[in-house]
Amino acid sequence: MERVSPLRKWWKAFRFHYTSASFMPGILGGVIAWTVEREFHPGYFLLVILGLLLNHIALNMTDDYYDFRHLIDVFDTEGKNPYTGGSGMLSGGLIQPKAMRQVFTVLYIVAIGIGLFLGVMRGPLIFGLLGAGFFCAFFYTAPPIRFGYRGLGEIAQLLCFGPGIGLGAYYVQTQRISWEAF
Repeated sequence: MERVSPLRKWWKAFRFHYTSASFMPGILGGVIAWTVEREFHPGYFLLVILGLLLNHIALNMTDDYYDFRHLIDVFDTEGKNPYTGGSGMLSGGLIQPKAMRQVFTVLYIVAIGIGLFLGVMRGPLIFGLLGAGFFCAFFYTAPPIRFGYRGLGEIAQLLCFGPGIGLGAYYVQTQRISWEAF
């Protein structure tokens, strides 16, 4: 077995190639706020993007963790492709499940902390969107809900990734709700 550096292991576990599903709607919400309302707060925008990235990375790792625990990601490595089977870090024995759980817990805590700060600074709607986003992210594969195992994963992600993120990013900038951002 070839030796993989710790940095490379965690980089693969983060699966950054999926994070555009979070940060692109966040960027779009900020762009709409600027073009429609002429409101843009760079510091809040950067916090939104950072929170979205941390939440999405935690989501990726949560999925790996629970898919591994439920034996979903036990696969034939020859049939693996970049879009199925998670990162392969748990199933390949390169990262221990406890370590992955600890890292995704810290990432969720920081992302939620950013969301709480934004909610206090920019308005209470953020708390609802934060709750919905965390709920969709964590329970995509985590028990007892496991959206992804019940045929509801795509519906939950559609609602939480596109419209929810765009509206939230717009609201952080403008403190208003807009159909254009939704």
